[in-house]
Amino acid sequence: SLRMRDPDVRRVLALTFPFVISILAAHGAGAVYRILISHEPPGSLASLKFGEKIYQLCNTLFFGTITQVAFPALARAAATSDEILRHRFAEAARAVVFLGIPVTVGIILLREPLVRLLFERGAFTAESTTATALLVPFLIIGILGNGLSSLLGHVTLALQATRISVGVNIALQAIAASLFVFLTPSLGVKGIALTSGLGPFVLLLLYLWALRSRGLGLGAILLDKSLLRLFAAGAVCMTLVVASTTLLERLSAGTIRDVLVLSVGGIVGATSYLAAAWLLRVPETGLLKELFVRSLYRLRHS
Repeated sequence: SLRMRDPDVRRVLALTFPFVISILAAHGAGAVYRILISHEPPGSLASLKFGEKIYQLCNTLFFGTITQVAFPALARAAATSDEILRHRFAEAARAVVFLGIPVTVGIILLREPLVRLLFERGAFTAESTTATALLVPFLIIGILGNGLSSLLGHVTLALQATRISVGVNIALQAIAASLFVFLTPSLGVKGIALTSGLGPFVLLLLYLWALRSRGLGLGAILLDKSLLRLFAAGAVCMTLVVASTTLLERLSAGTIRDVLVLSVGGIVGATSYLAAAWLLRVPETGLLKELFVRSLYRLRHS
């Protein structure tokens, strides 16, 4: 039974009720999105939605687990001390950036063969592939910002500061609606995709600004030197992926070439990224090595 007089029940309701306003604001920005896309050429909405599927797939595969595991850890840390909360957030943020950079680079550089293999069949023609691949970079740039802003959202909830969370999300929807209106007339559907890609970074900045009074110094964590080194590793990854896949583009077009481009590009990109990160002494490479050694040990003794 629902005991409305129970103080814990009342507190939960008080914490969650403000999110109704946030949901309404999100529907408002969504309405602007739909009105603007309805004025674009036929096929624009389909291209945008297929591009969003790739974004959502990457987000679910690579970042969903991190944020889900991080939330209870952040909640326990928030109940203990700010220092432990900072430490837990730093660990999760490093994991997000460590994964986010190669995923972003790989999807942007290998988007055309990826879209072709995933979708090009039936009514999804070569022209559909070109149109969808054109929008993927605008959408995928937001995947790193989405992972980090999700962590900050969990920090806010761990602190039980739901009003901050709701205020930040309402501000995001207002900014997103404004960007939709400002960018779409000049850029068309690309403006809608770009707004979707920039949205997570806007949310990230809004959370950092809203949480500044808490004195947690979360912004400084995101500017840590070990994180900045990962961008250098990402540049190495990008260069070698472009070099390796350019040679394969000379092959005749077809499924075999697309599979080769994705396989070689993925292997070269992952290997070069990890090697560069190891040479730059990024802490996460040591953790990966430890996990690899443990896995080998288990396989030998199973």
